Order: sequence, then C-alpha cells, then structure tokens
Amino acid sequence: MLALIAPLKTRLGKLPQLTGWDVRTNTEEVDRSKVPAADIRCVGATASAKAGAVTLSAQWRITLVVSRSSTAADTLDTAMGAVICSLHGWQPGQQGDRGWNRLELLSATEPDFASEGVVGYELTFSTAGLYTGQQ
Repeated sequence: MLALIAPLKTRLGKLPQLTGWDVRTNTEEVDRSKVPAADIRCVGATASAKAGAVTLSAQWRITLVVSRSSTAADTLDTAMGAVICSLHGWQPGQQGDRGWNRLELLSATEPDFASEGVVGYELTFSTAGLYTGQQ
C-alpha cells in the first residue's frame, strides 16, 4: 500500500495551486517546519479477507498547512479544492504489484496543531487493492 506514496506526491506536486508549497511525505527526512505544506501519509487500512485473498482499504491523509494570516482561509480553500479535484475519482492504477481502485474523499477536518502560528485542514481519501495469499 505504501507504493502509492510516490504517485500521490508526484500528482500533488504538479498542481499549480501548490506551487511554492513543500509537498512531502511522512517517510521522508525533511524539515517539517516549512509552510505552506502538503503532508502525505497513510494513516491506516482495513482488511476484508476471502478465500486466499484480502482487500486492503487504505486511508491516505493529505494535511494542508499554512501560516495564520488574513489570507490563510483563501489560500487553504484554493489548495483544498485543487487537491480534492485532483485525487477524488483518480485511479492510481498498478502500483506495488497490484491494481488500486479510484480514490474517494472520506472527510475534511481541522487538525490540532501544537504551533499557534499555523492552521490547516486534513483531507482523508480511501482506495483499495487486492493482495493474493498463498494457494
């Protein structure tokens, strides 16, 4: 499921609305204090097993973070719209030796940040891939 991290980063990195943003993943060693930022991470998965195979439904969270300002809401709204339109309904195709279903937006929530100087929103998407077990 983590094979999806690179195509997700590439797709978001190409969005003109995120030009100048630090598009990063939770598996990279980077300075996480840089904003604006789009942080990509897999936050879990649920499994559904049937006769020799399991469907893994992975949840991907994109956290958009900007500095608090009079334009923060507009900046976040533009970024959120771009990310939703880019990912909802997008099919990553064959990644990591398996095909993946189209991504679906599950939720948009405001995260709690330790830093009072930033604000953001988390967009959570879901997709599923089939893992075949031993026969």
